[in-house]
Amino acid sequence: MAIRQASRFLKSNRHIEALLVEIEHSAALLQAVRRALPPPSDTHCLHAGLRQGALTLTCDSPTWAARLRFAAPQVQAALRGVYGTITICRVRVQPQSLVHPRGEDRPRLSPEAVSHLRQAAEDSEDPQIAAALRRLAQAGAGD
Repeated sequence: MAIRQASRFLKSNRHIEALLVEIEHSAALLQAVRRALPPPSDTHCLHAGLRQGALTLTCDSPTWAARLRFAAPQVQAALRGVYGTITICRVRVQPQSLVHPRGEDRPRLSPEAVSHLRQAAEDSEDPQIAAALRRLAQAGAGD
C-alpha cells in the first residue's frame, strides 16, 4: 500500500516522473547491453548510457574495459534494431573506492608507523589534524 502511494506521489510531479522514465530507460539499455555481452563480461558492465548515437559503457576494472572494447562491435550490432545506429562505443572504468571494507584484507600499519602517527598527533597544535592522525593510527593498527 505504501509503495503504491509513494509511486503515485512521485509520478504526480512531472520532473520526478521524467527522472523515473530516464532511470527505466537506462536500466533497459543496460540489460540489452548485458544480453549482448558474453559471460562473464556481462556481469562486469555496471552502467550503459546512450546519447546521440554514442554508447558509453562503464565497467569495474581496466581488464574488463579491454574486453568490453573488444566486444563493442557485437554490442552495437545487437542494439541497432531497438536503439538505432550507434556510431561510437566508449568504455570507462569506475574508480575503485579508497575505503577498504572492515575485515582482514584491510591494510595494516607497522607498530612503528602507528607509534609515529600517535606521536605526531600529540605534537600537533591543530586539534583537527591531531584528531585525524589519531584516527589514522587507530585504523592502521586495526583497532
